[in-house]
Amino acid sequence: MNTSTKNLLSPKVVLFDWDGTLVNTDKIYKGVLAEALKEMGISNWNKEAAEKYRFHSRREALPLIFGNKWREVNDKYVDKIQKIGMHAVNPFPNALNLIEYLAEENVIMSIVSNKDSYHLREEVNYLGWSKYFHKIVGATDAPKDKPWPDPVHLALREQDIQDYNEVWFLGDSLVDMQCARSTGCMPILFGTETGAHTQMQYLRIEYLHIHDHEELVTQYKQLK
Repeated sequence: MNTSTKNLLSPKVVLFDWDGTLVNTDKIYKGVLAEALKEMGISNWNKEAAEKYRFHSRREALPLIFGNKWREVNDKYVDKIQKIGMHAVNPFPNALNLIEYLAEENVIMSIVSNKDSYHLREEVNYLGWSKYFHKIVGATDAPKDKPWPDPVHLALREQDIQDYNEVWFLGDSLVDMQCARSTGCMPILFGTETGAHTQMQYLRIEYLHIHDHEELVTQYKQLK
């Protein structure tokens, strides 16, 4: 169930997912994977697992989808991503406005992503955004990746958090919302592309739903 703003607390920390939340890269990377599989001649894989685990990290999802071929698929995918370079990294409109506003308000920000940590930091650096984030946590940085709580605990390890409702977790997928809920953070769902809003309603998870980053600026200002 979507929560009313009266249940919101002003955040001391905001955690961001990356792909599909701050940068619009999901469709490009999905196309890269399809191209890689075509070149490898792989037409038969576990499509049910692919749908179920599409927002999990590659180290957790690929073995379930491709079985003993997963390392070969991973290597081919990474090779093609590296050839694309930074051209796929397109920030959402108003994403930087939100980040800059929160920085001016002295809100601590970190990224918690299931993208492999090397490429995640490379992309954040490319945009010149690293200066805004206290921590940039990617896949394999913690013992387990989202939806497990480990990467959030890593991102918040140096913070004195007494009430985790004062930590906002902004993401676009059910995996993000499950991770937020498991750690006691406030789940904030961005957009409608992943269908997570329907799943959240079904699971009756309390969350805030926004469609644009400017909406979150407005919500923050109302709490001041």
